[in-house]
Amino acid sequence: LQARPHEALVAFRDTARDRTPAHPTASHCVPLLFAAGAGGDAAASFPIDGFELGSLSRTAVRFG
Repeated sequence: LQARPHEALVAFRDTARDRTPAHPTASHCVPLLFAAGAGGDAAASFPIDGFELGSLSRTAVRFG
């Protein structure tokens, strides 16, 4: 996101390894596409990061 790989984000279904078992539908990833598009050329930052309970991601992305 920091490098703004918009083409790679759109092609996540084709490029994400082992995506199907964890996220069989696109509904989990599509909101990120909308946020990245709305952010335009604004820089991405990660104000909250880390994990809870070993595998629950707390990562938050801020554009701008």
